Amino acid sequence: MEILEPITRNSLIKQKELLLDNIKPLNDLECYKNFTYMCPVEYKHKNFVHMENCYNKDNFSRCPVVNLIEELKWHRAHYRIAKIIVECAKRLLVEDMNGKKDGNLNNVINGIFEQYKGKDRWKKLSTKEIFSKFDNIKGYGKPPKVINGC
Repeated sequence: MEILEPITRNSLIKQKELLLDNIKPLNDLECYKNFTYMCPVEYKHKNFVHMENCYNKDNFSRCPVVNLIEELKWHRAHYRIAKIIVECAKRLLVEDMNGKKDGNLNNVINGIFEQYKGKDRWKKLSTKEIFSKFDNIKGYGKPPKVINGC
């Protein structure tokens, strides 16, 4: 009798390396510029719509956004969440100079702190830099005013 692997073992959400490995090959595709805006595919009524417009038609089932949706599967709002997860991973762990060292979010944060440490108002400057990493991510929103004023 064969024992099935738990879904968490192959989960993009739980395995950072697997998510990053899925994102890196998309580098030359139009959607890679910004997954939250550039992806032409939509998710409606538990189905993908406009798949024929996908920039990666031949490997649609291997797209990290599609794989995250398959994991989440609940409703349409999770398509937006999946695109935000992929966009954040791409920006912070694949493209950021500090993040791509080990694919580690702590490296991103520590790199930003080191860049501003010793300067006047370094905490405010580093906080602004951290939040700027999320600019232009649809659905992510702006940070609260209390954070912007720190």
